[in-house]
Order: sequence, then structure tokens, then C-alpha cells
Amino acid sequence: MNDVFNEMDVWFADLHLKNPCIIASGPLTSTPEKIMMAEKAGAGGVVTKMAIPEPMDKKMRAWIHTSGLFSPSDERLPVKKAVKLVSAVRKSTDLAIISNILAFDVDSWVGLAVSMENAGAHAIEINMSCPNLPSEGSDKKFLGQDRKAVKKLTKDIVSHVSIPVICKLTPLAEDIASIAEACRKAGADGVTAINAPLGAPPLDIFNGGRPVLPGVNAHSFGGITGEWIKPIAMMCIAEIADRVDIQIAGCGGIMGWRDAVEAIMWGATCFQINTAVIMKGFDVIAQILNGLEGYMRKMGYSDFDSFRGIALGYLKPSSGIRFSDLRFEVDQTLCNGCGRCGVFGHCTAITIDETAVIDPEKCLNCGMCMQICPRDAIVCLPG
Repeated sequence: MNDVFNEMDVWFADLHLKNPCIIASGPLTSTPEKIMMAEKAGAGGVVTKMAIPEPMDKKMRAWIHTSGLFSPSDERLPVKKAVKLVSAVRKSTDLAIISNILAFDVDSWVGLAVSMENAGAHAIEINMSCPNLPSEGSDKKFLGQDRKAVKKLTKDIVSHVSIPVICKLTPLAEDIASIAEACRKAGADGVTAINAPLGAPPLDIFNGGRPVLPGVNAHSFGGITGEWIKPIAMMCIAEIADRVDIQIAGCGGIMGWRDAVEAIMWGATCFQINTAVIMKGFDVIAQILNGLEGYMRKMGYSDFDSFRGIALGYLKPSSGIRFSDLRFEVDQTLCNGCGRCGVFGHCTAITIDETAVIDPEKCLNCGMCMQICPRDAIVCLPG
């Protein structure tokens, strides 16, 4: 065991977190009861459910798809309810409390931020994925796609509060690193990358294309979350970390401790989770943290700085990558002829008799057979 291993605490946006796991804004952070459950399960902080200036008739709807969700709607907390929530959890927990806010004009944004600070929030998270407030004459749909609007709004909020300000970014920005740089120049203390990208809802194909979601009369595009957006989230984290001097809360597709490690290796200071807890329950928080600590001890990492951003050293344009010839062989003592490696439509190199056999002349070098083998019977060797 590594004796030089330190505690799991981190500093993010001038907030001291007991560990890097933050529960993202969503249905998990809408009541004191659930926030206390998150604390008991081991979370280092929470981002409270989105606060808005006025009541809005929204109810949670979600559709499970593999290990993720599609959700066109969720509750928003009007300012009075949001203030009550933040005030209550400040009294009942020791967590870092970040308040996620969304408004409709500069005055209401600033008013919300000030209200959340007065309620006791430790930091503000500006939700920049909302479809409002682009610059005059802009052709952008979302605030977080417009550098000019992002910079102005962030600067206005920073100038009116004394607590840290974090900008939650949309992956739909044309150049997310330039948006993060605009946030930094405006005084933001950190960014969250990313908010949920938009997708189309599932259809009832046997009922004229009507919604399959219960209790709705029409479709709406909505957020997609979970494992299937992880590659997008990791790309955005990497692009920001590689080009902008700002701390990042990695968010999107973090379902287990390996995903958390990857987020940190791409440059994240900490990470946010939501869908993992929705799908697996609050116990997944401890599983992620225990796995993360075990990994660090095994690898000899004394702290997160020891491996933060190390993947960026291997990041190159595709034109700069060299591809070596490989060959794949089957260990006949391990293979039981299950046939899993022979299912790929693009591959004609594998035949199954009592065991698998790979024809090197037909092998495409893709390596997918090795990845799918349940017995680790396929090995990769230099070509």
C-alpha cells in the first residue's frame, strides 16, 4: 500500500471539497432530504436544482436508454423555493453548496445570483445552456454559444457577488474552449463541462409517431445524459484544459471510478455525477470514491495533481498519429469457442471450430475481438 497517499480533498473554484465528487444539479438536489442522502453517501459537494426567477410548470419526464437517459423536462425551483432549499441545506449539511441559476435578462440573472448568495450558497453556477440572452444580432440559439453574451453576463454576475462563480457550458458551442476563455476573462472561477447535449425523444412507432413518454401531449427535444455522452464530455474537458487556464468540473457520462479517472487525466479538477446516481442509487457515490482511491494507491499517485491532465501529452491531430502493424493471436488454453469474437460484420478473419482461429492475412488490426473476449484469450502482439 502506498504510504505517501494523501487525503481525497481538492480545491475547486476557491471551494474546499472533502473529495472531488459533486452531485450535479438535477432531481437529486431538489430537496434537503436528497441532499442529506448525498452527503451521507460521501459526496464532496452538491449543485442545487436550477433556480429561476418565476414559477414554471415543469415536471420530470425521463426515458431510460441503455445506461443513460433522455429527458425533455424537469422541475425548476422558483427563487423563493430555491432560497429556502439553500438556506436549509446550509444549516443541515457540511457540504459545499453551489447554486445553479437560469434567468431571462441581465437584471433577473444578477438578482438570482445575489439571492442565492444571501441564502448561503458557497458558489454560483451559471447555466449557459439556456436558449436566451445571445447578443443582439446574434444567430446563436444558446447563451453558451455566444462569446460576447457569455463574457458580459459572467462579468455582470461576478461584479455583484462575493462568492465564486462557475459557468456551466454547453457542448453545442462551436468552440467550447473559446467560450471557457471568455468566462475566464470575465472573472469566472471555474467552468463545468458539460451540460447535457440535446437529442430527439423516442417515438411510439406503432401509434403514429406519438410520444412514448407518459403524460405528455407532444414532443420536445431534450437533454441526453449518461454513458453515451462521455466521449463528448471528455473531448470538451480536454479542449478546455489544453487551451484555457481555468479549473474544470468534468461532467457528462461519469458512471464509475474509471470514468472519473479519465476526466481527471483529461484535465478536470473535480467531477459531477447525476445519471449514475439516478440509475444506480446513492451507493454508487461510495463505489466511485473507493474505486478512485484504490486506483490511486495502486498506481502510487499521492494526490490528484499527480495524474491530472497527463493524457493531454498524448493528444495530437489524427494526421500526427502513427499506426503500427499488429497481430492478434488466440490463447488456445483459455478460449472455449464461445463465438463472441466472430460476430462482427466487418471481420472475415475469425473462424470458430472448437476454439477461435484468426487468419492474419484477413485481419484488419481493429482489435475489437480482443476487447469483447470474455476470457481474455486474445492477445495483441507486434506485427
